[in-house]
Formats: sequence, C-alpha cells, structure tokens
Amino acid sequence: MATEELTTSMDAIVASVKPGNSASFAAEATGVGISTIYREMNKGNIPVIKIGERRTIPGWWILDQISRPDTDAAA
Repeated sequence: MATEELTTSMDAIVASVKPGNSASFAAEATGVGISTIYREMNKGNIPVIKIGERRTIPGWWILDQISRPDTDAAA
C-alpha cells in the first residue's frame, strides 16, 4: 500500500511540473530544503530562467532530479 501511495504522490508532482517553477515547488518536489535550492541556484548548480526579476527553475531540471536513483542509499 505504501508503494502505491508513493507512486500516486510522484505522479501528482510530475503532473504539477511547469516550464518555469518556483524554488519552493522545486524544494518540495526534490525533497530538499528551500535554502538548499536557493544556495545551489546562487552557485549556478541549478539552472535558472529569469523572467524580469523573478527566477524560476526549469521543469526539465526537476524531472531529471526526481527520476535519478538515490546514489547515497546504495552502499
């Protein structure tokens, strides 16, 4: 049952991804803190689409991050 709930939750996140996403959505989708998202955006490790003064995160980046296996768990 837990796997079914996780799949449903992941499907909902994937369906919610837009071409340009907020840092808070990226944090929620990837499971990291919003401060980590902003720090990595500022370092240039997360691509940014600038629209006026607003910085958004491309949907392809979020989808890429959530589709990668957790390499830290493989030990």
